[in-house]
Amino acid sequence: RVLQDLKREDQARAEASSADRRARLATRLALLLAGLAALLAFALWWLVLRPVARLRADVARMAAGDLATPVGATATRRDEVGALARDVDRMRDELRRSTAGLEAEVARKTADLGQTLSERTAALAELRATKDRLVQAAKMASLGTLAGGLAHEFNNLLGGIVGCVQSAR
Repeated sequence: RVLQDLKREDQARAEASSADRRARLATRLALLLAGLAALLAFALWWLVLRPVARLRADVARMAAGDLATPVGATATRRDEVGALARDVDRMRDELRRSTAGLEAEVARKTADLGQTLSERTAALAELRATKDRLVQAAKMASLGTLAGGLAHEFNNLLGGIVGCVQSAR
């Protein structure tokens, strides 16, 4: 019986030791998995999220009007993020060329409009001067007609007076 008790005790200790080993193994495995998860999260952040955040900052800078600064170091990568960065950089170059072309076109059109405006302003000034001369000529013509009418009336009166004077002589 003592032997059986010792055997049971040995068995119980072996089971407790085995359960304790399993618990320690499970704890170590959980810690290892947590460490691997943390390492994987860091690698994901370092390899994907950080470059994408930089690329977003570059795109925001371009949207704010800075088309001169190229996309950062993410364009040198040989993966999808690098390909996307190179595409964004090509888009920036194309936008810069388009913007420069549009600015040149606007400058040319502005110069054309300025020249047309100055020509039309000169034509308007000439038209006003011509109108003023025509108004002055019309006034002088009216004054000449009035003077001619007055002279005719005086001549009529003087003709009658001269006729009477000659008759009286």
